[in-house]
Amino acid sequence: MKRLAIGAGIAAASVLALTGCSSEGENTPASTPTPTVSTSPTKPPPIDLDKYPPAPEGALDEDSGETIDPQPSPTWDDDQRADAAARAAEAMTAFAGTGGRNYDTWWAQLEPLLTQQARSDYAHVDPANVPATKVLPDPAPQVVEESSGFVAVVDVATDAGTYQVVLTRADSASPWLASRFTPPEEAS
Repeated sequence: MKRLAIGAGIAAASVLALTGCSSEGENTPASTPTPTVSTSPTKPPPIDLDKYPPAPEGALDEDSGETIDPQPSPTWDDDQRADAAARAAEAMTAFAGTGGRNYDTWWAQLEPLLTQQARSDYAHVDPANVPATKVLPDPAPQVVEESSGFVAVVDVATDAGTYQVVLTRADSASPWLASRFTPPEEAS
């Protein structure tokens, strides 16, 4: 029995020793490191630009993947206005009713004067349904909106009334292309 008591005493002492070790950390407050505040900002190391490839000369076109060289933004002057007016008259002349032309002839004359979106928009138009059949010389086509160097709205007189032709261009070196023909009843 004495052995059993000694064994139980050793076991109890072991348990107390282990409990004491684990509870010691619980009863003492944990020491938390105090953050240090720097009074002078640190500068990042300088960037060595020579280890990177140079940027491309122009932006990449997302559709074609081709490099686009930047062009100066177009500005308005008398030559630009005359060019926009002439291009609107040319596009309206091609758009105006068939004048004896069949669809294929009408479309062949009109399509190259249109933006890509306008080609989709006007591809299924029946030229016989276009009320205008010709462009009138008087009054001459006139630019009525030029708030952007990339867009122009031109009034063009026809035998069905004055149409507004919306033209756009990609840059100052690109030609004006028609994007919309607004009939007289909607142009007002």
